[in-house]
Amino acid sequence: METQERLSRFGHEAEPKQLLIAFGGESGSGKTTVIDTLSTNYEGFKKLISYTTRSPRAGEKNGEDYYFVDESFFEENSENFLQTYRSSDGYLYGVLEEDCGAADSIPISTMVPSGVHSFLENNYQVLYVYIEVSEETKIQRMKDRGDSDEEIKIRLERDRKMRNEVENLRKQNVSGLDHIILTEDTAPGERAKKIYEWCLGR
Repeated sequence: METQERLSRFGHEAEPKQLLIAFGGESGSGKTTVIDTLSTNYEGFKKLISYTTRSPRAGEKNGEDYYFVDESFFEENSENFLQTYRSSDGYLYGVLEEDCGAADSIPISTMVPSGVHSFLENNYQVLYVYIEVSEETKIQRMKDRGDSDEEIKIRLERDRKMRNEVENLRKQNVSGLDHIILTEDTAPGERAKKIYEWCLGR
């Protein structure tokens, strides 16, 4: 499959207070690997650690992959979250505003398409990076990480809905939003390099 990259740039009505790079991608697309590559190999990028009510998966560490909390934490800090959403399997995810504010770094995080608007409303410029991956590859990667058949079925259905949301987001002429879509045949290191070069040229 030939590598495809589509970049849409929209006009900005006001000077944004900060650039945020938000990664979306279907299950097993490798978005976390790209985030880790950017934050480790390129200066000036900060991995945002989201909060979630789900339990850790095998190999995940609290404070490194996510902050694993209960629903009461979201209730008690509701005014401090810039973005929250509930996943199709019922778990809450969110990003605290205080974690986004470092002036000397660009925050990078995974995010569903609907979460982008919360940041735009707070005058962030958002680069939304969506990584496409074939269903065959997704299924194999999910099996490799130990997901059950039922979990895989749920994630595939969620991914189909997410892809539609991404296409709708891409078509909108939204101030402060830029958009890149990368296909799975682009290696994680090359994906990170493309994003770094985009940031240099903005």
